[in-house]
Amino acid sequence: MNLLLPAREEMMINDSILCVVDNVIRIKKETCNSEIIFKLKNHLSRENPQYHLMNAMAIKNPRMRYAPLPPRWIESWGEDSESLYIPRGSKEFFEQCAREFSRTIRYFNRTIQYQIDPIFKLKPEYTLVDYQFNSVLSAVSSKEGIICCPCGGGKTMMGIAIATAIGQPTLIIVHTHDLLNQWVGEWAEKTFLPQEVGVVGAGKKNARFVTVATIQTLYNMGGQRAGNSVELDSFLGKFGTVILDECHHVPADSFLQIMNRCPSENRFGLTATPKRKDGKEFLMFDCIGPIISEVQDGDLISAGRSQTAEVNFIK
Repeated sequence: MNLLLPAREEMMINDSILCVVDNVIRIKKETCNSEIIFKLKNHLSRENPQYHLMNAMAIKNPRMRYAPLPPRWIESWGEDSESLYIPRGSKEFFEQCAREFSRTIRYFNRTIQYQIDPIFKLKPEYTLVDYQFNSVLSAVSSKEGIICCPCGGGKTMMGIAIATAIGQPTLIIVHTHDLLNQWVGEWAEKTFLPQEVGVVGAGKKNARFVTVATIQTLYNMGGQRAGNSVELDSFLGKFGTVILDECHHVPADSFLQIMNRCPSENRFGLTATPKRKDGKEFLMFDCIGPIISEVQDGDLISAGRSQTAEVNFIK
């Protein structure tokens, strides 16, 4: 999609870098310094840790010498003749570059937003503990980013609270049927909803005001090419809030394609383990944004949701 603006608007902001924000940030090249474009491309081009790992294995093992290697470089940007496309999670770095060259940025918000639904709320018997409340507050004010919380900290409850506080039609993306059933059950038990929770996955396709979907089903909507799917784009355009559970999976191709197609104003990730063994967590931050709240083990202990282990050595 090219960045097209009315001529009248362009005349009013001749000295600004012009950008459209929807599922990605689309920068109009002719309004942006070439130095800023170079810095963005350089920042969003990283060496692939898997390339070096497999290359080292091939050197040690002659049988692997002719095995195909993954790409050496991973690029999180794209471009055409008019626009440079960067992921929404790199917005902070983009603004830092603009400040270095004393440039201002003019954003044209084309993200999906809907009118807040007052019926959409938590049941009064369910309340948040302090660290959950602080995480929800950070999410609502930031509108996108990652919440890290240890296992047992109530990430599902926080996700529900974020969605109800924002009040937009909400899509929850999971990667297993167990998680799908868990989210559907939690929504039904803990919230007042205008209709039942929708399910897209496990053989079902019924989108609702709140919908829980599996990543596999969404990816298959695009015929294994999610980036080119009209059906998928139409579906994702129904939601003003998207929450990805276990978001450390984002560097996988299917997760990355789906999240980078979401034009929702509010996009969040939930995880207990932001670090990945393959070193590709930078793709998670590029796509979703920075860590906006990080719950520590001590927070769970203080809230009575966990306890320290007593270790006794027996000879």
